[in-house]
Amino acid sequence: MNDLEKVNKLLFEEHYLINFIIPLKEVYKRDHPEDIDPFEEGYLIRFYNSEDHKVQFSTKDKKAVYKAYEFFSYQKQPLGTWINVYFIVSGGKVSNALYDVTKLIPSLNEISEWKFNLTDKYRIRAETKLKSTNRIEIEQSINNIQTFLNASGFIRDIGFHIQHYTVSPIPRYGLIGGSMDLWTQLSDPLTKDEKIKLNQLMGVKNKVRTALTGLNQSYTENLLPNRVARLWATIEHVFGTKAEPLLTECERKAIIKSAKRIDSLKKDGKLEKFISAISDRDRLSLEGRNRRIANNIADLMNMDKDKVYSDIQEISKFQGKHVHNIENNWKELEKSEKLLQNILLKYIELNLSIRRND
Repeated sequence: MNDLEKVNKLLFEEHYLINFIIPLKEVYKRDHPEDIDPFEEGYLIRFYNSEDHKVQFSTKDKKAVYKAYEFFSYQKQPLGTWINVYFIVSGGKVSNALYDVTKLIPSLNEISEWKFNLTDKYRIRAETKLKSTNRIEIEQSINNIQTFLNASGFIRDIGFHIQHYTVSPIPRYGLIGGSMDLWTQLSDPLTKDEKIKLNQLMGVKNKVRTALTGLNQSYTENLLPNRVARLWATIEHVFGTKAEPLLTECERKAIIKSAKRIDSLKKDGKLEKFISAISDRDRLSLEGRNRRIANNIADLMNMDKDKVYSDIQEISKFQGKHVHNIENNWKELEKSEKLLQNILLKYIELNLSIRRND
């Protein structure tokens, strides 16, 4: 039986490809198997079946490789979508409560198309499989589970906090990726360096303490929009400065004097509103709030001002959007969270470094 016939036979027996085909040189470089010559030309083709039975062989037969590649492309075609949502139940009228949801799960499964499972007694995974890859249907499904959780929270006077979700295509054949259960991590004892750093942090200046407070508050928030809000408030407090007025006092007085000659401004309180607007340095400043924050970050941490400003502008836009819009774009928020955390972490480390050198 030649290699092409082997491929056809395995496909007929309902095997599927995993990792597709790997050049033998790459296999040797990664695993150093004794049965593969590092200089040998060819490919390793690896098959599995539904019972995890593995069959693999190396070949130089281009027809066998092309046949495997053709099936691999067919195999990967998505037929549906697997959505997993991970959340905890806490808060509500008792602000410090964390709820054991063991008995709650069966009743949720009775009335929902989603399947609910415990990852531990406090945390839940909800999953559903759609017979569609349509983006609108996927978003609608995620909106539906959010509405279901919101309604459940209303019924029980408790909070259902989504911590993470995954959206994965369901291939025609083979494994589905994307599930990522929440897990508990064992926290190791403090190292010698960590103890030294902790003692140093006890003596930092007020703005560094604010950065530490904001980071810690973001770590303890379960809801992503709330984490970003705490981080943004911290950035404003640490790096924000008082606005400089755009107009000098002489310019402001000259403009007001001219405005008073315009009769139409004297109606409906327009003149007073205009004077108030040009006299408010926060509304009419020499540099905008985001530019001031970006410049301070860049100057303190030796970063590119334009790049920092671009990031701050984007984060500010996302933050404003989510303050006034109850729907959440998780990718926007996750990106903002990472950028803000990195700025604060770098700021704290910089101040620690300065203290060590004093």
